[in-house]
Amino acid sequence: MSFSKSGNILSASSWGEFSHSTEDLYIFKTFAGGTPIYKLNTPGSLFYCNTSDDGRTVIAGGKGVHARQFGMGGLLYNIEVDTSDNPVSVNNISSDIKGFELFQNYPNPFNPFTKIVYNLNSNIQSNVKLSVFDILGNEVVTLVNEKQSAGRHEAELDGSRLASGIYFYKLTAGNFSDTRKLILLK
Repeated sequence: MSFSKSGNILSASSWGEFSHSTEDLYIFKTFAGGTPIYKLNTPGSLFYCNTSDDGRTVIAGGKGVHARQFGMGGLLYNIEVDTSDNPVSVNNISSDIKGFELFQNYPNPFNPFTKIVYNLNSNIQSNVKLSVFDILGNEVVTLVNEKQSAGRHEAELDGSRLASGIYFYKLTAGNFSDTRKLILLK
């Protein structure tokens, strides 16, 4: 078992079943509940996994044959993880986004940088605004205030000029609006 440095991504390997009826590797977002975001069933057994500090890469290794069989061979997997969605090495992220979506920032808590990812659908006709507010509701930073094309977008917040504490970020695009909480720890 291995965690990212922030603890947001967990990977766990298993020897698996002799019949290969269960997965040998699971990847979880710890803040999203108990459902894995990715599972891998190999023709052998995985006995090692490591998650990068930022949670975007998981390395898993094992034997190409089950431990109860004789033979040679090895397995090595390098899985790129989109920490805001699904593993990118498994899914193609399409620019044909069906709706608007604002994801939780990563890392959270952060110091001093964090990333905010959001999806825009093709029906957008107005400006997109992404702003950060303090606990009293005062706008402290505007990250985006422009027309943007449909698809996946990312903004980075530099909190080096902000005080430690709880903040909120809000995405407004046409009739869509969503707000999430972030924490700056210095």
